[in-house]
Amino acid sequence: MGGFAFGGLGARVAHGQIPGIDSSGLDAADSLRSHVAVDVAKVVTTAGALPAVATVVGLAVVWLLMRRRPLEACALAAGLGLTILSVDVAKAAFDRARPPAALVHTNGQSYPSGHSAYAMSYAAVAVAFAYAFRGFVNRSALVAGGLVLAVLVGATRVYLRAHYVSDVLGGFGLAAAVFALCGTVAVVVAFLRHNARSA
Repeated sequence: MGGFAFGGLGARVAHGQIPGIDSSGLDAADSLRSHVAVDVAKVVTTAGALPAVATVVGLAVVWLLMRRRPLEACALAAGLGLTILSVDVAKAAFDRARPPAALVHTNGQSYPSGHSAYAMSYAAVAVAFAYAFRGFVNRSALVAGGLVLAVLVGATRVYLRAHYVSDVLGGFGLAAAVFALCGTVAVVVAFLRHNARSA
């Protein structure tokens, strides 16, 4: 699903077909703007910056290794690494200009949103940590918290006019696809190792 979302939006962007949600998103952000909200958004958006995300993922990887969960640790590390690489390649390929009059410093191309893609790491960390919590409700709440944080980061990118809505959705889709792929590989490796030990 993430890959289809990224590819579908990217195809429209590449052909200059700007999705209607982009103009609507910026208009809605402009109508809701206030000095206090902008200041809050500037703080929240830093949660999607690569240094912040890399720190959280690094700590999560160390914790997982200490708990003898190497497959989850490798999946997280590989997921973030491949997401960073994929975002850089996609930005260069689509070469989309940023929205005008951004309220924060921006550089590089617009599609997909790097902050939004990196913020999906919080959801991936939550999934990797879910095994440590008992009960479906607790695990669901943990994963939902990670997703909410990612969505908040994405919303601030539009609110601060750093990205279009389609950039944010494309970033979510790309990262979701990458982390899902890494998670799938980890599950397959765990299955094969279990079978090898049972044989």
